[in-house]
Amino acid sequence: MRLIKKIIFNADGSEIKVTNPTGFYITFYKFKVNDRDIKEATMVAPKSSVTFSLPKDEDNTRIVTWQAITDSGSPTTVEKKIL
Repeated sequence: MRLIKKIIFNADGSEIKVTNPTGFYITFYKFKVNDRDIKEATMVAPKSSVTFSLPKDEDNTRIVTWQAITDSGSPTTVEKKIL
């Protein structure tokens, strides 16, 4: 299984917590919630979590799409998760 598929997301109100359970740094190429860029989402260290502010939406459904940067420097395919 690819590492970026192991990322865990938890949305709570106006924040999203991103957890990296792997032993490797994950650097985001793109990170969006409901098609809005979350520019502060840059990297998650191994075995750690980071929390980012979410855009305000009327809908509580959060669609997260993301790409990471591979060891060779190219972006991964787009991954998607509905929270």
